[in-house]
Amino acid sequence: MTAGVAVAADPLATEEGAAPVPASAVRVAAPANMLRTARGPLAVILVVLTAAFGVAFFQQRVRSGGLDPTSVSPAGSRAVAELLRARGIELHRVTTPPTTPAGTIFLPFAGELSTAELTALTAPTAGAHVVLVAPDGPMNVLGVAVTADDRVASDLLAPGCGFAAATTAGSADVGGAGYQVGQPGEATVHTCYAAAGMPNLVRVERGGGDVTILGSAKAFTNDRLDKEGNAALALALLDRGVPVSWVMSRPAGTAPAAQQRSLFDLLPDWLYWAELQLVIATLFAMLWRGRRLGPVVTERLPAVVRAAEAVEGRGRLYAAAKARGRAGWNLRHGAQTRLRARLGVPPDAGNEMLVEGAAARSHRAASDIGRLLYGPDPVDDAALVRLAANLDQLDSEVRRS
Repeated sequence: MTAGVAVAADPLATEEGAAPVPASAVRVAAPANMLRTARGPLAVILVVLTAAFGVAFFQQRVRSGGLDPTSVSPAGSRAVAELLRARGIELHRVTTPPTTPAGTIFLPFAGELSTAELTALTAPTAGAHVVLVAPDGPMNVLGVAVTADDRVASDLLAPGCGFAAATTAGSADVGGAGYQVGQPGEATVHTCYAAAGMPNLVRVERGGGDVTILGSAKAFTNDRLDKEGNAALALALLDRGVPVSWVMSRPAGTAPAAQQRSLFDLLPDWLYWAELQLVIATLFAMLWRGRRLGPVVTERLPAVVRAAEAVEGRGRLYAAAKARGRAGWNLRHGAQTRLRARLGVPPDAGNEMLVEGAAARSHRAASDIGRLLYGPDPVDDAALVRLAANLDQLDSEVRRS
């Protein structure tokens, strides 16, 4: 009559009181399998991080390349920034013009400023130095009327004035929009680099502050800095011994900050109420369809299979897991149990008594018996097969003696 046994939930589980599973029986997941399993979540994380870095990069760099103090392109201004730092001048790249000018303020895109922003910058406090490049429209610069002209002059112009910075630099690439200057009043005004009677550099000084207006910023670019007196003029205007705020204002065509609207501002009001209703409906659906999980219940498997099928199934599991150490331990444990019964060795007796009894009955050396019953785990399938055959032979020798 064939005996039947119930299949255990975990065929590799160690029986109570048995020796721990050898290290060789533990199956370690291959790196390739782990990577294949995690490639989906990793791809999602990579996309999210890439998008986040992209948004952060474009938010921080409103304008890149042209006249940017961090750009090394021909149109950038990294060279001027490095020269200023070499002189000990602290330089800050900002994206918003200051409301109260302090230190040295350089605006290479002054033509993009609103009237209110330009008015605040053309009336600096004492000790402040403002350099504007190609501002548009009429301005009241420290009490002096200055109006931009639409014409464009040639790039290279001679100073033709007594302003120290201009006379030291000599000819420079400042040609651009010319400016008409009104009566100076109480201010000191320098007009330099004139073309067709209109200066391309206007310097107004009053009350300890000053504003310099340039028709072009080509003298500050990496490509033209080493030409003529461009470097000398740029450093003379920006190096005043105080920190420099290099303002990279918003791109041309962008509305002022007070007029800008986000994507959420463009959504209709009813959409927010619809989203709220969807959230409430989702919460009610979760409460309606939710199920409370009870405690974990451990049950015996109801299936009863033949012992041979259970042995074959467990063997296949060992083979799939490559648990040669665990399989070898089971073979040895079974042989030890049978030998103890045949030799009359008590269960609590030491391994030496079992080895000596088996050696005496099989007429083998005790060292060979000890290595066979308590030796190292088999290293491959061939060694496991040899171990099974040797244990079976030892059991037969003891049984026949």
